[in-house]
Amino acid sequence: MPYVFQMLSLLLELGGGAGASGGAYRALWGSVVAPPLWERAGHVRALVRLLCALVAHDTQAVREKGRLSAVLGVFQKLIASKTNDHEGFYLVQTLLYKLGMQDLEPYIKQIMTLLFQRLSSSKTTKYVKGLIAFLGFFAAHFGADNLIEIVESVQPNMFSMYVQRILIPDVQKVSGTLERKAAAVGCVKLLCESAAFRGPLAPMWTPLMQALISVFELPCDESSLPDDHFVEVDDAPGYQAAYSQLSCAKPPSQDPLESISSPQQYLAESLGAMARANPGLLPQKLSELEEPHRAALQMYLNKYSVQVC
Repeated sequence: MPYVFQMLSLLLELGGGAGASGGAYRALWGSVVAPPLWERAGHVRALVRLLCALVAHDTQAVREKGRLSAVLGVFQKLIASKTNDHEGFYLVQTLLYKLGMQDLEPYIKQIMTLLFQRLSSSKTTKYVKGLIAFLGFFAAHFGADNLIEIVESVQPNMFSMYVQRILIPDVQKVSGTLERKAAAVGCVKLLCESAAFRGPLAPMWTPLMQALISVFELPCDESSLPDDHFVEVDDAPGYQAAYSQLSCAKPPSQDPLESISSPQQYLAESLGAMARANPGLLPQKLSELEEPHRAALQMYLNKYSVQVC
């Protein structure tokens, strides 16, 4: 069955969604979101890919017959699992990227609540990396202050705690080209466009900028977190067919931030825009950076011919 799911996904992806709204593909929806199909571990990865392909190529179908609630139910199950939480991030990011905030707005606070509840109960390295990349993607697409407002609605001072305890110390752990890019662009949005970072969160501006520059200049931090050593108990013991990737049916790599070619250039240009909008603000902030970070940042500004002073 995982092979079949991969082939159906591939047909949708290669056809650019041609026929996705037809009866054959729409008939799959009832089965794809049915809980029994997700109980086999070997199905999960292939099912997520198929579900994301269906969402991407037939957004109208997601809006009909309560399917969005069903998909979010799948997300809730995935995000609670140490094994499959990364698939949950992929699914909810696809929903936001393809549907937009208008469709997800009634659910977004609950989505953030689930994400931070899981963070409180089990802070594994894989989960922290996924959360940082996802929130970076969210800030890039829907605005830094919008992200802060939603997280603060879950619990007051929640975003401040996230920045202090997760983002600044652990952003260096994020791996993968697209994930690191999402994390970096999200940090740029916070640093350069957020009113909160010129107000109550201003003390975190310098440490967050230094953490971002470290992402650009240093290799990935491969250290682990304490919760990594707790093994998740399998809810369905016994023989199960494992997932196996079909070598000729690999999913295409899609960059949701393809309009930004270089995060360093984006940082330099965003700082330039910030300096024009707030004359005199940046010199003081840049003077607070440690010398290696200040030198690296100046290098980006020089490379892209940006003046901030």
